[in-house]
Amino acid sequence: MTSALKASGGTRQWRRIRAAILLRDNYRCRYCSGPANSVDHVVSRHDGGTDHPDNLVAACMPCNLDRRAPQHKRPHRKTTGAPRTGRRRTSGVLD
Repeated sequence: MTSALKASGGTRQWRRIRAAILLRDNYRCRYCSGPANSVDHVVSRHDGGTDHPDNLVAACMPCNLDRRAPQHKRPHRKTTGAPRTGRRRTSGVLD
């Protein structure tokens, strides 16, 4: 399947696809469950992903932008739970 943007030469078809994905996912971000206002390609088009609905999910803009950023430029997000394997926690500071 080719890109909706490339196939039509415009954004009309993409807007229909985007609206359908947001509606399917109840305007909820698939990554953080917050309100979604954009659509994310699970496998990016650059990496061979398509505009097929199976490859698209609703996403909030922060999650969508975070996924687009190269790994080394992604902002550090606080997580809950135990520290990652290989790290020790002493007095609240990671060693």
